[in-house]
Amino acid sequence: MYSIIMKSTLYRIKALNSKDITIRRVFSASVRRMKDIPHAIAWYMPFGFAKKNRNKLKLFKDIHKGKRCFIVANGPSLKKIDFDLLKKEFSFGMNRIYLMEKVNGFRPTYLACIDWKSQLLQFTDEYNEQTNLCFYDWNLRHLFDKKENFMFIKGKFSPAFSKDPVKERALLNQYS
Repeated sequence: MYSIIMKSTLYRIKALNSKDITIRRVFSASVRRMKDIPHAIAWYMPFGFAKKNRNKLKLFKDIHKGKRCFIVANGPSLKKIDFDLLKKEFSFGMNRIYLMEKVNGFRPTYLACIDWKSQLLQFTDEYNEQTNLCFYDWNLRHLFDKKENFMFIKGKFSPAFSKDPVKERALLNQYS
């Protein structure tokens, strides 16, 4: 696992423009990684909540294989969408998409949110009330009730998208 992370990091460093490498940026990235160490250790615990959470995530592998899935983000353009077209489709709604249910009855199959600053920390109570199957950031798991419909995903420090959130530690990238 360590060699995969190092290889990925080296590729990212090679792709950087030298003017993008500043002391402030390197320091900030180092601090983020150091703060993540306890969460990474907790993620790999072979017992308790961590194991139960990973086992719940494993149940989703290939669950909709061969089917269409739509990712619905947020924004003013949603006012122009006919959500009746998505009622029988699998969908991931992002962030506070649950507000659309009051507007037009749309409720995604799944809710995903990993945005700490503008979402999870500000609207924790709202996210805690959700009844959809929800995927939230592992590092903020302590803010949420441990409901059966909540699963927590572990972000990583590269821009890659993962097909296996348990094995590769990420479903979405929190540090873009």
